[in-house]
Amino acid sequence: MTAQRFILTLLIGALGLPILLCVLMAVGRLLLGMGDAVGSEVVNRIGLGLFVVWVADLVGLVVVQAIQSLAGQDRPPEDRE
Repeated sequence: MTAQRFILTLLIGALGLPILLCVLMAVGRLLLGMGDAVGSEVVNRIGLGLFVVWVADLVGLVVVQAIQSLAGQDRPPEDRE
């Protein structure tokens, strides 16, 4: 996998996971409001796991961008395009 494709994958995760987390929070509250405390807890635990994945994705995105910016400084200016 090239660096650009890897960055794109991390970026899609960084932008898509918060949307999924909001949907899961809404479903968890809906289930709790309907009286399904066990279902709400399961959805909340899944959301917590996705939150951890999202934070790791953001950290990975920053690290990969930093590595790529440092690697780009070693090349001559005509190769940076």
